[in-house]
Amino acid sequence: MTQEKVAQKCSVSLNTIKNWESGTHFPGKNDLLALSKALHSTPNYLIGFDDNNQFVLENTTAEERLVMSLLHKLLHPESDDSDA
Repeated sequence: MTQEKVAQKCSVSLNTIKNWESGTHFPGKNDLLALSKALHSTPNYLIGFDDNNQFVLENTTAEERLVMSLLHKLLHPESDDSDA
C-alpha cells in the first residue's frame, strides 16, 4: 500500500505519514487506531508489542522503547499500575 493510500485511509496528509514513518513525529491515539485499521493490524503490534504485551521489536533505542511504552499506556490506561 502506498503512503498516499494510507494517508487517505487515515484522513491525514502525506507529509504526516512520512513523519510517522521517519520517526520525526508519532501518531496520537486516534491516528494510531486509524493507522492500525488501514494496515489491517493492531495498535499494539504497530508500537512493538506482542499479544502478551511484551516488546517484540529488536534493535530499538531506549528513546524508541520509551515512546512505545507511553503510546501503550495511552491505549491501555487500565493496565497502568504506576499509581499503585
